[in-house]
Amino acid sequence: MRPSDENEIISRASTAPRLGEQCAIGPGGTLPAARGFTVSRIGLRLAESTPALEQQSPEVVFVQSGYAEVRTPEGNVSLAAGDTMTVPIGLLRAYAASASDAQLIVVRGEPS
Repeated sequence: MRPSDENEIISRASTAPRLGEQCAIGPGGTLPAARGFTVSRIGLRLAESTPALEQQSPEVVFVQSGYAEVRTPEGNVSLAAGDTMTVPIGLLRAYAASASDAQLIVVRGEPS
């Protein structure tokens, strides 16, 4: 890697985190699609949540900052900064900021 290549291989986090989900790697992302997965950032304000989704592909969520809940029909799971969770395929879930704003990184695999 050369320093001149950095804009082609690094998706820098904003100094003023944005709300909602922004793709970093993949279709519509700041970096081109990578074979087999996408990477997104999700910014949530306290008490804000994403819509409930059910993915038919592997998913891993990492809490970059703050506190989050994974809300499912069976109950909620609390996560804090630094926590990483693998999300079961087909699980209906929403991500919510709890106790503070939250920044999440979500890696999604291609559907099987």
